[in-house]
Amino acid sequence: MRLLKGRRAPADFLRWSGPRTTAEFRGQTLREPLFVNRATSFQSLHTVSVEALRAMLPTDELHPVQWFDGRGLVMVFAARYADLSGSLADGKPLRVEPYAEAATVALVSREPLRRGLPLLQPAMPHVGGFVLDMPVTHALARDSGRELYGFPKFVADLHFYEEPDRRVVDVWDDGVHVLSLDVRLGGRLRTDRRPLTMYSSRRGELLATTMPFLGWGQRFLGPRGHLLLGDHPMASRLKTLDVSPASVMGVSYVDARIILPAGMPVGRAREYTGHVGADREHGDFTVRYPESGAIDQYERFTAGVA
Repeated sequence: MRLLKGRRAPADFLRWSGPRTTAEFRGQTLREPLFVNRATSFQSLHTVSVEALRAMLPTDELHPVQWFDGRGLVMVFAARYADLSGSLADGKPLRVEPYAEAATVALVSREPLRRGLPLLQPAMPHVGGFVLDMPVTHALARDSGRELYGFPKFVADLHFYEEPDRRVVDVWDDGVHVLSLDVRLGGRLRTDRRPLTMYSSRRGELLATTMPFLGWGQRFLGPRGHLLLGDHPMASRLKTLDVSPASVMGVSYVDARIILPAGMPVGRAREYTGHVGADREHGDFTVRYPESGAIDQYERFTAGVA
């Protein structure tokens, strides 16, 4: 019973009580927020040149969060989303097929913070992330991310490999290796209720999207995550930042729930598009285990509006 102590989920987490805004998308009126009812993800933090990161950000209203040595930080993460739901303005349910995504995210704050320490605090209330690039496995996720939230998404191929103590993602784009992230797990399983704030640039505005989050994960310190970069614009952006291949900390979530409300304008920002990629409807999305071949996650799914 000790393992379960303090891990009870709030019963009303997915019962949204905030504003329900509407947005036009693909000829339909969507009612936000969107709900990710089941997700699994892993991520690691890597140090980068703080000067290069500051120059890359499209606004002076965000400040790079710094590690103890004064270098900036980029989070590299990969996630698999299932059981997504939402609704149209007329009340009809919106069905969204499962998808995977990866991302490189610069850790930032609205005001300068002390080095290192905010990252070790349980709440981290002032730390957010500016999305640099975000490959996803289908066009609906790409288009909604770009048009509604300003996230620089593009369609790519994501291949996962899972072991009990290891998680790997390989990202490819039109036959070109983008990056690989290999994380060795460690740490106790803990409940995480910290909301996620992601920043983006859309039509001259700096948007902040604050997402309620409920997850169960293992946190770790040290070089348990290893990043390998390919020959691709997304990887070149990280090379420009002088990214460290070894992590300084990270987390793996075995299960999570996320609510995605509308982004709110909080300032001005220059245009930032990230990598755009080819115009295709789907990328590959596979998961492999030690005793299996690659399992195609789209083989048995047909998308549409329920």
